[in-house]
Amino acid sequence: MDQDQDQEAREPSLSERGLDPDMFATARPAKRFPTRMRAASILPRWSLIWTVNRDTVSSHSFFVAYYAYEIASLLEWDGPMEDLLLKAILHDMDELVTGDIVAPVKRRIIDETRAKEFVHAKMRELVPRVYFLLEAIDAGSRSHEIDRILKAADRLDAMFFAQMEVGMGNRVIASRLPLCYEKLVDAWFDLPARHESQLQRLWDDHIKPAIQEHGNPAAYDIDKPRTEEDEPVDWGLPARVDD
Repeated sequence: MDQDQDQEAREPSLSERGLDPDMFATARPAKRFPTRMRAASILPRWSLIWTVNRDTVSSHSFFVAYYAYEIASLLEWDGPMEDLLLKAILHDMDELVTGDIVAPVKRRIIDETRAKEFVHAKMRELVPRVYFLLEAIDAGSRSHEIDRILKAADRLDAMFFAQMEVGMGNRVIASRLPLCYEKLVDAWFDLPARHESQLQRLWDDHIKPAIQEHGNPAAYDIDKPRTEEDEPVDWGLPARVDD
């Protein structure tokens, strides 16, 4: 395939597609640097679980963006990387409106349709540019692939955060590790790969060693030299996905 044909086949990024000027037509000018965005640095995650370290929407989004980039690179994904990274950074910005709503409440109590209408209306009011950027990304032809990559990156961050907590002495969160692992496996093997064997190989070569590394408490002491005696914690997790 020559360069011109490759350009036609590749999904253009958000900036390459261009934005409809009417997209940002609101009662007030859409600020590029809204003060409300700073709330992401104080909005907590894991709101009903004791944690040693404070996790926030902004810190979580940082890791999701980086992990999404690495996952896409491992997959040799040819979709719009700009869209992937921008949505990774902004994917939890609805929590600027709602805060962290725990999953049981989302599933059993909240009317999803009404909640979505409310959140979208508030985001258009408070952070309209963020809202419309997300809408534009979701309108792209590769948006479903982006969501699957972000889901895996999101769950990878949850797994690593929980492991770090346990490594620092948090026994409360230890019971969540098997569930974090199960969710990560489900998301990983739903990634947009050429074939499942590719995902198994990447899991064995990259994700499994990373889980082992994050399970080593010594890994979090940056001043302590690593030795062969530093052994990862046995989490009781399967050695292989198919175990």
